[in-house]
Amino acid sequence: MTMRGNVLLAAVVACCFISRQAAAQRAMTIDELVAVALERAPDLQAARTEIEAARGRVVQARLRPNPMVTAERREQAGGTDNQSMASVEMPLDLFRRAGRVASAERAADATTQSVADRERLLAASVRAAAGAVLAATRRLSVLDELVGLGSRLRDLTAARVAQGGSPALERDLAAVEVSRLEADRTIQAGRVDAALIDLKAAI
Repeated sequence: MTMRGNVLLAAVVACCFISRQAAAQRAMTIDELVAVALERAPDLQAARTEIEAARGRVVQARLRPNPMVTAERREQAGGTDNQSMASVEMPLDLFRRAGRVASAERAADATTQSVADRERLLAASVRAAAGAVLAATRRLSVLDELVGLGSRLRDLTAARVAQGGSPALERDLAAVEVSRLEADRTIQAGRVDAALIDLKAAI
């Protein structure tokens, strides 16, 4: 990204995230805007929690079943026939573990891929919105320069007309051109505002 692009995006940051004073101290690139969007998106935060839960289910599926220990004591009422018994049950889990692990891994992979797809879509949306802001802002900057040039030309033409060096028509045409450029600039300023709104919505 060029230095000019960074300066333009600093203005975007001022509108989207932080104060103008802070924005003047540091510009943000489009990649940084994408990183902020990915970090702040509530649905992605929840989805990343789902990934951790899916990974936990994979770990659980890989574990072998715990052995079961039971103890029992029988006493004969009023007699001496007492018995104590203890037993240990070890589940073999011979044929179910592999399928259980494979199923959990597939679910974890699907969840991870789903989140990655959503991240790519969000990143693309932010990049497109930021690009639109840059393009609209550059166009506005060009129009500012044209309005300035046109105004100076109008004033010079008016001075020549006052001195009798040019016909009044040239002055009038120059004034009409400046009015047209100013109208174009007003329209473009509205487009910049609309692009900023779209960017804030994407983030």
